[in-house]
Formats: sequence, C-alpha cells, structure tokens
Amino acid sequence: MRLSFLLPLAAVALSATALAAQAPNRFTVGAHAGFTKFGDASALEDEPFFGVDAAYRFANFGLGGLDVGLGFTFAASRPKTRGDQFPVVAFDFGDTTFLSTVAQRMTMLQYAAQGVLGHSFGALRLYGMGGGGAYSMILDSRQNVSPQTFTKPMGLVGGGLEYAVGQNFGFRVEARDMVMFDYDRDRLDPTVGHSHDRIVRDVLPPPIPAKSTIHNVQASIVFTYVPNRRGVTEPEGAGR
Repeated sequence: MRLSFLLPLAAVALSATALAAQAPNRFTVGAHAGFTKFGDASALEDEPFFGVDAAYRFANFGLGGLDVGLGFTFAASRPKTRGDQFPVVAFDFGDTTFLSTVAQRMTMLQYAAQGVLGHSFGALRLYGMGGGGAYSMILDSRQNVSPQTFTKPMGLVGGGLEYAVGQNFGFRVEARDMVMFDYDRDRLDPTVGHSHDRIVRDVLPPPIPAKSTIHNVQASIVFTYVPNRRGVTEPEGAGR
C-alpha cells in the first residue's frame, strides 16, 4: 500500500525536476511548516505538519501580473486521536473497576495535484489554489491487532500572500481547507470490543456525531525557492 502512493509521488517529482531545467524562472518549490485544526467530528487532536510543494507557472498570456500554475503538494503529520470520542475501557481488579479512555498516535500523509491562480503587485503576490488527491492514515501497529493503513480521497482549497525577498528566495503565508472525504472515524478506535464499559454510561459526555466529510483548517509558513541553474533571467514580473 505504501509503495503504491510513493511511486506516483516520485514520478511527479522527477517530472518537476525536468521542468525546472527547461524553464528555471517559472518553476517554484516550497517547504511548509504549519498547523492543522482538525474538524471536531474527526476525533483528532490539532497537530503541526510539515510538507513540500512545487508548481510550474505558465506565461501570463498578456494579462499583466496575472499568472496560472500547476503543481503538487505533499504533507506529513503525527496526529493523536481523542480518547473521549471512543468507548470507555473497563478494567476489573477484584472489587475495584478502573475506567480509562484510549488514544493512539498515527501517521497521516496527504498528497494532491493543485492549480494556482495569482496576481503580483511588485514584490507581493496574492494567490488562490485548489486541488484534489488523497490522504492516508497509518495506524499504530502496537495498539491494533495488525498493521493497518487506509487511503481516502481529499480536496484542497485556499490561498495566501507571497513576498519575494530576492530573485530566487521568498516566503508565503498560506491558509487552506483540507477536506477529507469518505471518513470513517470507527477505524481509529484501538479498543477491544469486550473491554468496553457496559455499566457506567455517563462517565463521559456523548461523542460528537460522526461525519463522512471533514473540513480541516491548515495554516502554514512556506519558504520558497526559484531555481535558476542557467543564470537565465526574465523581465521583472514575468515569472511571478
């Protein structure tokens, strides 16, 4: 399963490198450091993420500072499930019963193709983006009967502000909605069925109702680099 989604990502990366050699001033790569606020129904705690993206910006077609780009994005994080959203586990020791919630740490990967529409105002650039791909969750094998990984479709929509520090470097402030489709919260429950508490029902408030579509807000700072291996330059503003 893991190899099946890493191979397409490697192919995209190789294609992006080839584009960089052909048109160095139109190819941009970025390194993300951000934070995800997961939707309440996801049963996941908010968590930082790290990622990369790459985009090829086409000519502006005589539309001034407007540009259109295509590329991909990849991010990874280690979110933890919220134990209070799953059944309480009971442990009996003679005349004493202990009740406990159970959480697990997992690995989450997200990868998508995306389109970008931007407009430059000197060193500043406003842009919007949208795309689609998939997210994968790799569960903790120590807390589950066997290693479990599942992959579901995902959508992205958002935008941000970019500032060019120089010809080759800059940074962006970006916010986006990462939408997880076909979400199955029950698959994140690491507890064993027979250990669920059947006597004390009101130890925790009822869980948030489950949803199959989860909206998650991601905010990040992106450090960007524009390769210029040949030393070729374009008229100012043409490559933005």
